[in-house]
Amino acid sequence: MIDNKFYGLRKSIVFYFYQDPKKDIIKELINDFVDFVNPSYSSYRYLTHDLKNINGKWHELFNSIIDKHDFDNVCTLSFTDSNKNQLQKNSVNFLIRNIKKEFPNKTPNIIYFEFEENISWEEIYHFISHSFYSLTYYYVSAGYSLAVNDYLYPKSTSLSVKELQRSKILNSLHLTWRNSSFLVNLKNGIDGPNIIQALCKELYHKLGFNTINDANKQNILNYQVGEDYIIINLPETFDLQEAYDDKQIYNIEFNGELIEKYKNLNKFLEPILVQFSKPQMFWKEEEWLLWQSRF
Repeated sequence: MIDNKFYGLRKSIVFYFYQDPKKDIIKELINDFVDFVNPSYSSYRYLTHDLKNINGKWHELFNSIIDKHDFDNVCTLSFTDSNKNQLQKNSVNFLIRNIKKEFPNKTPNIIYFEFEENISWEEIYHFISHSFYSLTYYYVSAGYSLAVNDYLYPKSTSLSVKELQRSKILNSLHLTWRNSSFLVNLKNGIDGPNIIQALCKELYHKLGFNTINDANKQNILNYQVGEDYIIINLPETFDLQEAYDDKQIYNIEFNGELIEKYKNLNKFLEPILVQFSKPQMFWKEEEWLLWQSRF
């Protein structure tokens, strides 16, 4: 798949958590991300739909916003290096606030990173693993995503839909990670398989440790157990960088081996998979049903 100004292939990581956001932990996560991706953002969005140019250093602006924000109110914040003529190489999105006890339907806090494919899965794995030293996240998922250009919304998102439908393993921010139906259902389970996933104790206990160990022996997954979480990943994850090029990731005719890994992991994860509704825009119901049954 060739990138264009509307959409293109990227890798992504999404973090979900139900604890109130701690400013020092958020800053630490961003600092760690900067260390291995070294992004350079040119515009940002804060509490508005409008993107604004960054005058100065983005990291200083980020720290200033986090320091000043009162998390009793929702913080919607994003940084990107896209413009009207070029798709972003890197972006980060935040939807975080204090989760009040009186909320009847508690949706999680979200931090979403999107970056170029040349960042290795090994680096991504260690970034996720290290993040749990500061906070036990409820669910973390990393894999291939279809990035869309916010400067060209809604056309960019609309055009991306057909590409998502053609590939079984691509995901996107609007498709799942910020899908309101998925967020409401996350407490009951997760969306599906991905390259690397971290599950809190509440989630992986539903699978059972013996079942996880058996799946490892069957070469369905590898795993690392933490104090109150587990990280699972597809076998040979660290070799995927060399094994699957852009064309293979995009076109299911060329990535049969990877699709098979996803299918096996999807079957294993069935006890904690949840159904959720299609995005509010751009998808027809019959298209959504086909996509949900892709594995």
